[in-house]
Amino acid sequence: MEQRRGAKSYNRYFDGFSEREVVTPNGGLKIEHVYTGDYYRENVPEELWKRRKIAVGFLYAIAVLLFLVCGVINCEANSCWYVILFYGITFVSVLLVTMNVFTKVTAKRDMIARVFRSAAEQYEKRMRFTAVTMFLTAGAVLVNLLINMVTGEVTGFICFAGYVFSGMTMYRLYRLEEQNQYQRVKNTTKLDDPDEFVEITY
Repeated sequence: MEQRRGAKSYNRYFDGFSEREVVTPNGGLKIEHVYTGDYYRENVPEELWKRRKIAVGFLYAIAVLLFLVCGVINCEANSCWYVILFYGITFVSVLLVTMNVFTKVTAKRDMIARVFRSAAEQYEKRMRFTAVTMFLTAGAVLVNLLINMVTGEVTGFICFAGYVFSGMTMYRLYRLEEQNQYQRVKNTTKLDDPDEFVEITY
C-alpha cells in the first residue's frame, strides 16, 4: 500500500485513513476513506474515563459562565481599556478551546488520530493559554482597582475574584490533561483489496 503525498491540511484531517477511488453507479468517481491507523485511548478504566468527561464538561461550563458574567458586571474596571483588551483576548481563547472541550466530552473511547489531536494535544495547549489569559485579565482588574483606589466598589472585587476562580479552574483542567497518559490501540480493520488503497499520514 502506497503513502499519499498531498496538501498538509488534507493529510492532517485524514491522518490514519487509507483511501481509494471507486466508481459510482452513474459512472463517476468518488473517494472512499477507511480508517486503518492506530486508535488512541486514555489509559484509565472505562468508568473513570466516563466520570472524567462529565467532570471536564461541568467544570468548564462553570468557569466559562462565571467569566461571561464577570464581563457584564457594571464596574469601573470593566470599562478600562487594558481590562477590555485582556478580556477580548481571553474571549477568543475561550471560543477556540470550547471546540476542543466539545470534542473531548463527545469523543469515543478509542479516538482516531484527528480526534486525539483535538481532544488531547490541542486541548492541553489551548486550555493552558486560556488559563494564563484569564489570570492576566484578573491582574488587569486588580491593577485598575489599586490605581483608582475605588473604595466601597464591591462589584470590582467580585469581578477580580470571578476571573481568578475561572483561571484556577482552567488551570486545573490543563494540569489534569497534562498528567493524562494515552495508549495506542492496534486497528484490526482489514481492507478488501489493500493494493487499491493509498495510506494517508501526517
